[in-house]
Amino acid sequence: MREIAAEFADANPALAPLLNGPMTDPDVERLLDAVAYQNTLLGSKLDVDFPELILNLAHLILPHYMRPTPATTILGFTPTRAMGQSIRIPAGARIASMPVDGTRCRFTTAWDLDV
Repeated sequence: MREIAAEFADANPALAPLLNGPMTDPDVERLLDAVAYQNTLLGSKLDVDFPELILNLAHLILPHYMRPTPATTILGFTPTRAMGQSIRIPAGARIASMPVDGTRCRFTTAWDLDV
């Protein structure tokens, strides 16, 4: 606090006599100590609670981004000439992907689909 007061006094010469030099008033000394202590407590509280603060702000400002979203994809079905007529794939049908690195992904249709 004293360093900041000295910098402020250098930038504002008219106030320098009030800020520079030894402090003789014990009340002013205690006030400076109290302000420094409060700033330290606030800084440490912000360091600990900052992620929670940001999360709460995001819930208030962008609630739709904070809701869980299920995994989704777009599937493409290509009919063949041999089908003759359309086929209905019902909502809730389970579909597996081609394996990628030995892993298959399974999806469930959300709507009825005519192919």
